[in-house]
Amino acid sequence: MKQLRVVLLAVLVAGSVLAVPVAAIEDPRFETMVSEPQLQPGVEQSLAVTITNDDEDPDDRVETASNVLVTATGGSTPIDVHSGQRRLTDLPDGASDTVEFTVEVPADLPGGTYELPIEITYEYEGDERETDTIYATVEVPERPIFEVTERATDLYVGETGVLNLSVRNNGSVPATDATLAVAAPNSALTVGEGTANAHVTELAPGSTTEIAVPVTASQSAVANAYPVTVTPTYNNENGIERTAPSLSIGATPKRGSRIDVREVTGTVVAGETNRVEVTLENAGSTTLTESVLHLEAVSPGLTFDGAATTAQFLGAWAPGETRTVSTDVTIGEGAEPGDAPIEATVAFVHPTGLSARAGPTTLGVGPPAGGPIEFDAVEITHQGPGAVLSAQVTNQGEKRLENAVATLESVDPTIDVGGPATIGTLDPDETATIAVELDGAPGVNPATGAFQAQLQYDRADQPYRSDRTTLRPAVTAPKHLFEVTPRNATFEIDATNELRVTVENEGETQLTDLRARLSVREPYTSQSPTAFVESLGPGESAILTFEVTTPEDGVPTTDVLSLNLTAETPADRTVVDGPHRVPVTIDSPSGGTSGSTAVAIGAVVVILILAGGWWWLNR
Repeated sequence: MKQLRVVLLAVLVAGSVLAVPVAAIEDPRFETMVSEPQLQPGVEQSLAVTITNDDEDPDDRVETASNVLVTATGGSTPIDVHSGQRRLTDLPDGASDTVEFTVEVPADLPGGTYELPIEITYEYEGDERETDTIYATVEVPERPIFEVTERATDLYVGETGVLNLSVRNNGSVPATDATLAVAAPNSALTVGEGTANAHVTELAPGSTTEIAVPVTASQSAVANAYPVTVTPTYNNENGIERTAPSLSIGATPKRGSRIDVREVTGTVVAGETNRVEVTLENAGSTTLTESVLHLEAVSPGLTFDGAATTAQFLGAWAPGETRTVSTDVTIGEGAEPGDAPIEATVAFVHPTGLSARAGPTTLGVGPPAGGPIEFDAVEITHQGPGAVLSAQVTNQGEKRLENAVATLESVDPTIDVGGPATIGTLDPDETATIAVELDGAPGVNPATGAFQAQLQYDRADQPYRSDRTTLRPAVTAPKHLFEVTPRNATFEIDATNELRVTVENEGETQLTDLRARLSVREPYTSQSPTAFVESLGPGESAILTFEVTTPEDGVPTTDVLSLNLTAETPADRTVVDGPHRVPVTIDSPSGGTSGSTAVAIGAVVVILILAGGWWWLNR
């Protein structure tokens, strides 16, 4: 009986033990929670992620994670994470800590759910150290995604033209009641009165629409691409106005003029009235409608039938067509006659329906106040890949010209002419030489076109301009800015060699910031392919040194390396010269032996070693 009680007691104890669950202690396990998972495209923002150390089974416990370091990345998503590593507090079982990351979402990222990987490095059980990767779930809202491209820019320097844009919705929802605010941050370009708004009633996903806005290029603008920003706003599906990220495109005004003055007949002298005829050509590529010519007197004492301005209706005006207008011009008794006292402006309606303006263009209706001006000895000289246009200007009149400035423009709009060229005072029969630099678009030779030249000057404190003169320059043979002469150009095989060359300034201008780059191709390499010279005057030279490594399997031969040079002129213009061909010689190492000789020597050494070993064993 006693034995039975013992057995029953053991069974009861065992049952009680089995009835009480024992919680398991697991390794640390992490979960993430993002309270505000929606990210806004096109901006940098903070993302708060809460990290919890907890087991998947609520009945189990996890070890405390200490010395916890977390790093978030964009992973396979286009989202950029700009913040670095973050440190958390110790995380015992069930504990949480929140960390903030700085993220940036691309403006054109499609809406949807994205997983950002977070790498967690931690310690537990004293000396165990592990690294796990978990993921934070974020959302990018479904929305219209705007893409704007420049379709055409019908604009000339100094006028008001039209910027045509193509707008596409690459998003997943339509853009309703959208407005696109167009602006130009550079003062050389003005859109509308500072900003122009184009309205689009609805732009469905995948659809495209065209918009046009007026844009004005200042007289100081050049034929380069100027930035233009487009900021779209729209109503979402709840009727709430939203602003999309701003987009940037480029707008390039054309050189020259939309309206060319072909001929001016009739001159006016002080105290008289005369009829003047002006022939104008539409030199652009667009038909002008409702065009009106405005003439404005810019010289004192000049009037049109007693008024300072006059206007004539020209109507529709196709590209290449000319229009001839006539008007009576009077110059008062006390006025100095000038050769450019009238400005002509043409207002018109563009085919897009927008109002635009061409000009002003200066007209000459009187005899030159200082006598005739002659341009001759016109020549183009090449300096490296660039070119310089030079000419002589002679005052053939009997009066002194002051503050004289020569302006030259290329007939080809793809060629930029530097300048203007300042002359200063020009006495009767005096000749001055002018020079300007030319820059052509890729593939364009600046020396192949014609140029328009005009002299601006003061006479009796009044400004005047000469008639435009067409120049067709002679072209000299191109030459390099620098002469490159090798001084040490013999290399050993399988060696690091020193290449030295002499670079001499063959021009007539002081050049600064001279930078030379050696083009090293396979099988050669170079750890030092560049060299620098602070300044190099006309006729001065400098020795440049480069490192060239030859391959171990090279053979004696001759080869050529290329050297390109850049420098700055006193006018802060970068000139490029090259490539210069530098001949080099690859030779066997000095004092070396041929391959067959080396094999023979090796064989003799082996035989001597074997003979010595045989003697040692048998002595």
